[in-house]
Amino acid sequence: MARFMSVLSLIASVLYLHTGISTYKMDKKSKEYKVFLFWNISLAIWAFAYSFAYTASDVYEFGKWNKLSAAGWCTFPAITLYLVLTITGRKLKDNILSVFFIFMPAAILLYMTLFLFFPGIVSSKLISNLFYIGDFFYSFIYLLSSILLIYFWGRRSQSSNVKKQAKVIVITSLIPFLMNITNQTILPAFGIRYFPDSGQIYSLIMLWGVNYAIVKYQFMNIPSSSITNELFNKISDLTFLVDLEGRIVKTGKHIYYILDYREEEIEGTHISKIIRNENLKHLIANYQLIDETVKLKDVYISSKRGNIVPFNLSVTPLKDSCQKRTLGILIVGQDVRLIKNLQEEITRHSLTSDRLRESEEMFRTMIETAPFASIMINRENHKFIYINSKTRELFNLKEEDYDGEGAEKYYYNLVDRQEIISDIQEGRTVKEREITFKRKDNSIIYGLVTIIPTIYNEQEALLICITDVTEQRLSQDKLRESYEELDRVNRELLTINYLLHEKSVKDGLTNLFNHQHINEVLKFEIAKARKLDTSLWVMMLDIDYFKRINDNFGHQAGDKVLIQVSNLIESSIRSTDYAGRYGGEEFFIVLSELSFEEAYEVAERIRTNIESFDFGVDDMKVTVSIGLSKLNKEDEKQLVNKADTMLYKAKRNGRNRIEYI
Repeated sequence: MARFMSVLSLIASVLYLHTGISTYKMDKKSKEYKVFLFWNISLAIWAFAYSFAYTASDVYEFGKWNKLSAAGWCTFPAITLYLVLTITGRKLKDNILSVFFIFMPAAILLYMTLFLFFPGIVSSKLISNLFYIGDFFYSFIYLLSSILLIYFWGRRSQSSNVKKQAKVIVITSLIPFLMNITNQTILPAFGIRYFPDSGQIYSLIMLWGVNYAIVKYQFMNIPSSSITNELFNKISDLTFLVDLEGRIVKTGKHIYYILDYREEEIEGTHISKIIRNENLKHLIANYQLIDETVKLKDVYISSKRGNIVPFNLSVTPLKDSCQKRTLGILIVGQDVRLIKNLQEEITRHSLTSDRLRESEEMFRTMIETAPFASIMINRENHKFIYINSKTRELFNLKEEDYDGEGAEKYYYNLVDRQEIISDIQEGRTVKEREITFKRKDNSIIYGLVTIIPTIYNEQEALLICITDVTEQRLSQDKLRESYEELDRVNRELLTINYLLHEKSVKDGLTNLFNHQHINEVLKFEIAKARKLDTSLWVMMLDIDYFKRINDNFGHQAGDKVLIQVSNLIESSIRSTDYAGRYGGEEFFIVLSELSFEEAYEVAERIRTNIESFDFGVDDMKVTVSIGLSKLNKEDEKQLVNKADTMLYKAKRNGRNRIEYI
């Protein structure tokens, strides 16, 4: 029995390694395949080590191989959970802290296996119990969570292909999960120990399920991941990416402008409900037979509003580079309404399109009656073949001005011309594109350009139609300038209003709030403090012996002292506090949401900052007296009187001090 299990484990390790490497080679840039490779490596190490552990001659040899196998069975549940998070697109996989906690139990169990358990090493019963209980719950919770995540991923998906993938993996994962639980936990609980530890062999069932999902349903190789969102956003044509059942996986953003559908409306819908075309339906049903792009011309598609739009479709199978399996189908539709409209216009002015090509006179008659400038140029050398009267009128041309010349000299910006040439060469439509032209006198023309490839006198030509929008463009420019001027005036008015408001509430000398506005602020702060049940403190501050400063040093020096004291007050309080000049050399300060200690600290900071400040005048010493009062049940006048009373108390008690109540 031991030799049989040993051979089976060795075969299993080879199968794991082969599956992981061959899958990784399918797409080396795929994150899912990289994690899947590590998942197989952990199982391969586990199985390889146990192939020797089964036939170990003694406990020391078994312990050596068990340590090696721990690198596999300790990390296997964590790698499984991380792989499932990656496949199902969970954000936890991108969070470094989350990944750390996912792999932390694996690291702890691996450390304990390597350094705490071996013949000759005595570990306490507590350590052993913690190890075996922790290992059970770690494996049970991680593997069960992985199965449930795959189950709900498949259940929420609109794709039947994803549902089948999830179903196969859940079933083939539950089988080894339940077998291992039964073998390692349930049966030993009843004293039955007939089966060796063979979880790494049971996992072959799960590996078969994953491999079947990869081969049958392209598991971990979803077609939408092969084409970036950036590419879809840049394709201006009608674009669909469908799975092998024909359900829409992704669409280009331009579908809203072309067919009035939003992307989220039709994702998961079968393509036949949008494009009702039997040839397309047959191609998707027989996708295995398609090796290269198939063209479908004149396919009529109905928009959400019921409008019929003609398209030329390109149906391209998307295959992986290694095994040439079809991953999905890319459908690109080119809107040919412009060509159809031109063909209908030609038909209305002639008996047949063939007769029109043969008759230059009929062609010129039609072009001359067109209400827009029309130019025919040779497709190879871009020389003028014919221009109508509207063109000559628009560009102020005479026949000798353009005879034998090319069109490039009339482009204001040659980059525009190069882009148009590139689009035509690559088969893209140029329709109502705004281009800036210039006349010979360098005056500017703005035109909407539409270019139609055609045949004229058995040579390839380009029919260029230009609608003059110069007047509208200039009107728009003038309107924009008017808006900009109006915006500038509005900003100036706002600035003036702000300055007027500042002037109405600020003291002209100190730039603090004036007497009236600081009283209004106090009323508001009292109401707010009572509504929110928060504290409110006020300070009345007076410069000591200010009259002596004016008498001894002059009123200009006194004004400078008032200004500097105001600056020191503002720098000593918070941005949420308010300071105002109450009158003369008196100042009033409102402090909100402070304790007594914090309010007193602010008052002391103001007092010491003023006392220690050098006002730049010899023998000038400036100090202040402060009255500090807390709001209780008083109104604003009573609160001011309390602070004023404390101020006079400070004056009586020697000045340059703080009194509070």
